[in-house]
Amino acid sequence: MKKHFTLALMKRVVAFFDRESEMWVAHSDDIPGLNTEAPSLDVLREKIKDCAADLMVTNRDLIADPSQGFELVINDSLAVN
Repeated sequence: MKKHFTLALMKRVVAFFDRESEMWVAHSDDIPGLNTEAPSLDVLREKIKDCAADLMVTNRDLIADPSQGFELVINDSLAVN
């Protein structure tokens, strides 16, 4: 059974592609300590899930309702030919 989360209570994680390092990078102001990178967006998503779960337990005193999920915001740009 899938959980449904209220967007207002979800933690925000922002991801972007760093062209210099050729890595996807993620960070969160809502989950202290969440900073990670990966070579692909799929791998980054898995790393975020693992990191977020651990950090929300570790930082439970700093995070309101750590049982809520997170919103992944992906920042990327596309060239138009």
